[in-house]
Amino acid sequence: MIRLSSGEVSIMQIIWKKGSATSFEILDEVKLKDNISEISVRTLLARLVKKKAITVSDKNGKTYTYKPLFNRQNYIKMETDWFLTNIYENDVFLYMKHLVKEKRLSKEVLLKVLEEMDKMGM
Repeated sequence: MIRLSSGEVSIMQIIWKKGSATSFEILDEVKLKDNISEISVRTLLARLVKKKAITVSDKNGKTYTYKPLFNRQNYIKMETDWFLTNIYENDVFLYMKHLVKEKRLSKEVLLKVLEEMDKMGM
């Protein structure tokens, strides 16, 4: 399982959204959201390559194009499984209870979840 830092996830979100992205495209987008230096972004990209989260799909002079080696949905599943197992000891009810207590799970959202479960025949 590949564990990513929050900075690495920010970079991955950009690459997932675009499908592939040059280092300059990533820098431009990061500058809009975060106050992070070019050197830091390049360090994060190097770490992601080393972790086999992304690969260099094209090199044109000093411009690298990166593409993800796994999709966002698979990463979300992996992180969710890790979180539920390691933080909530697989107790989904306890997690849902926490979401309700923190006002992050409304009746409207819960109804959507129930509708989705019905569609899945659960």
